[in-house]
Amino acid sequence: MEREAEMLLLLILTALCFIGMAYHLKRRKFYRENAKELHGEVVSWEKKRDIRGNVSYELEVLAEDGEHYYITFYHAAKYRRKTDVVILVPEAEELDTMQTIQEQLREKMQEIELDEKQREEMLQMGEKWEENRRSFQAARSKLVILSEQYRADKRDAFLLGFFGCIFAALTVLWCIAEWM
Repeated sequence: MEREAEMLLLLILTALCFIGMAYHLKRRKFYRENAKELHGEVVSWEKKRDIRGNVSYELEVLAEDGEHYYITFYHAAKYRRKTDVVILVPEAEELDTMQTIQEQLREKMQEIELDEKQREEMLQMGEKWEENRRSFQAARSKLVILSEQYRADKRDAFLLGFFGCIFAALTVLWCIAEWM
């Protein structure tokens, strides 16, 4: 019974390594295909502790596009002195489309003569679009990472794949040794 438990543990470790590797590779693919690289400056730097006592750092970065981005990173103590950073920002075609539609709506409202009720409905629709744009912008801001984190994903994926292969080989060798 003890040997089966050890075998099961090796199989679980193998599976966890390959699942972790797939996560890091998928994340790298997302940023490679959907993100643009921006240079920025760290405006504020704050040290935080979570419930378990782990230390993380929240950086506020003013990017070259004029936007403020908030990034939480565990190894960002060095950015207290080094303020120049490179960030990866997911592109937002939907955000640009929403702004264009909203501008067109405002122009149409000025051209057309509407009664008070219709004008109020159009203003409420415009406010709803603005709220959606802000929530989309906030969600997009949560996906911003430092380019340093992007490079670390490659290393982590390699290490997880390497250890996954070792655990898989140990499992196969263990099976061969058991049945011989």
